[in-house]
Amino acid sequence: MAHSTDRDTRDFTTHLLQALGRLHGAEDAWDVIGDYIEDVAHLLDAAAVLWWSWDPRKERLRLEAATGRLARLTGLEVPADGGFLNAVRQGSGPQLLEGPSLGRELPDGLGRHLEAECAIGVRAGSQERPHGVLLVMLPTAPTLAVRATELLDLLGEALGRAWNASLLRRELRSQVDRFLLLHDLSRILQSDEGLEERLRRLVEALTRAFQARLGYVMIHDPATDLLEFRAAAGVSLEEIGRFRIHPGEGITGRAFASGHPLLVGDVTQEEGYIEGDPSVRSEMAVPVRSGDRVIGIINFESDELAGFDEADLRLAAIISAQLGTTLQHALSFDEARSRLKELELLNQVTRILAGSEDLDEIFTTLVKEIRQAFQVTAVGVLIRDPESDALTVKAADGESDTEISELKLELGKGLTGVAAETGEVQYAPDVTRDPRYVPADPRIRSELAIPLLAQDRVMGVLNLESSSLGAFPPEERRVAEIVAAQIAQMLSRVLLYQQVATMAVTDGLTGLYNHREFFRRLDAEFKRSIRYAYPLSLIMIDIDFFKEFNDTAGHLAGDQALKVIAEKIIESVRETDVVARYGGEEFAVILPLCHESTALEVAERIRVSIEESGLRGGEGTPPLTVSVGICTAPQHADRHEELVKQADDAMYISKRDGRNRCTVCRREEAA
Repeated sequence: MAHSTDRDTRDFTTHLLQALGRLHGAEDAWDVIGDYIEDVAHLLDAAAVLWWSWDPRKERLRLEAATGRLARLTGLEVPADGGFLNAVRQGSGPQLLEGPSLGRELPDGLGRHLEAECAIGVRAGSQERPHGVLLVMLPTAPTLAVRATELLDLLGEALGRAWNASLLRRELRSQVDRFLLLHDLSRILQSDEGLEERLRRLVEALTRAFQARLGYVMIHDPATDLLEFRAAAGVSLEEIGRFRIHPGEGITGRAFASGHPLLVGDVTQEEGYIEGDPSVRSEMAVPVRSGDRVIGIINFESDELAGFDEADLRLAAIISAQLGTTLQHALSFDEARSRLKELELLNQVTRILAGSEDLDEIFTTLVKEIRQAFQVTAVGVLIRDPESDALTVKAADGESDTEISELKLELGKGLTGVAAETGEVQYAPDVTRDPRYVPADPRIRSELAIPLLAQDRVMGVLNLESSSLGAFPPEERRVAEIVAAQIAQMLSRVLLYQQVATMAVTDGLTGLYNHREFFRRLDAEFKRSIRYAYPLSLIMIDIDFFKEFNDTAGHLAGDQALKVIAEKIIESVRETDVVARYGGEEFAVILPLCHESTALEVAERIRVSIEESGLRGGEGTPPLTVSVGICTAPQHADRHEELVKQADDAMYISKRDGRNRCTVCRREEAA
């Protein structure tokens, strides 16, 4: 029975990792999660499994996927005002709901839609950043509920990471689309068409981009002191053109009068709101300026609550700035060309970031593009090492002949180190007068260091240096900060992807390769050894009397012992060797280009190292030891499966002969 349970757990883990792998490679995470929860329902014998995502902008839980008959309820939303689902979202660990409260606590009586008397909810993500709730509805079976709770406790964190990674990919694609949109809108504003036509095309494009119900531009008439409609989308200009708004009146008028943008998530709760279209639920109003003077408003309305977010507001603010310039014809030809160049840079940077998953390739291309665009002497990207907490140069262009690829910079040292330590932009218009500057290149006269921030965490620094004094005016610093923000988001996304990929092939306790990855590596190495005719050895290691050790010292001590033994094995082998946790208290080591005699020496070194580590279950108990089996191909095995069997048999001969010893396989012994 225990063997069957272990196998079921391994099957569930394997399926979970495969499902998450598909999720991170899919364009539509929702479809993958739908397939995934079907498998979870089957594995847990659940009546239904539901995935609720958390929308922090709307402060609502939304049913994204459900199994069986409950799939028809997809799209159902639950506000953040109590109930079991919100208790799970705000709590920690899986939570159980059963009995009569099942029907009361779940939305729309989910418990009555199917035969279920027990539900387990688990939060996906952290309490500070929840991504959703996984809800498993079960028949009345307390033992099954306990098993499901143990599995779901692990599942919540993994599923939250997967969902977050998908959201990051969507966010990156959205950012790419927005920067491409900026480029297109700039072309509209700078075209030779008449002003009214340019305004119409601008508003229509932005209304589509924001998925708004209405969009319009209003211009202030100083003669009447009224705001007049000049362009509209979602409604005809003739229909609304007769209306005028006084400064300070409604959301639009207040944004104009204050000179500050307004983002209203629920217009029905906004005092002084002027209702035009009864279907409107949220509104965004951004002042249009010419210099220090507000000359108009660009406004958008949505039929959804919280239909706009801060990213929309930032984009609208960028466009409103361009719109004000266009309306007053205040920019010279050089200024207009500079703005276009800026947008082209942002567009190019976005394409570079979205074009590859290879960080080295991305950064090598990126630093060259940034240096050319800003016409500076040198550009570098430095990444923060989470272990040493130092900055390492990832890529650089324009640096002097000094080798900087291995350069490490301490936090707080130089402008770059200060930027990484404080998370704030550091600018020295004249480095010779700035005590923070660390001299390196005699050509440099000014320096700009911008932290790469993602989720309030400094991941690195974008550094620009120029041979000119005061080379980075406010406008160029702003553009550089936008570029740095895009780099940080990309870096966060790639690192998260790498982290999830690593989780899929490693053992969570020891950090060694897991059983599945072991066989993948062994198959590849075996084929390579046959092709190039070199020896391949395999060492199988089993801890002696480990069950008794756990019974005496406890499972926490057992876990610590497994970690120590894993470290001792790694210390005893080459970097090119593959070390894996085969299962339970069993380990395996793949040794390419290693003859039998050398493999035996390595095995003996491992055995002695573990015996001398002093791991004991208690006072007066003997130290932990291991029994080891060695097999070498092609001498004793023609297939990689046979190599494993022969090494395993040799290990059991070591057990039989008294343990704490190494045995080399012999085919006649195995027979």
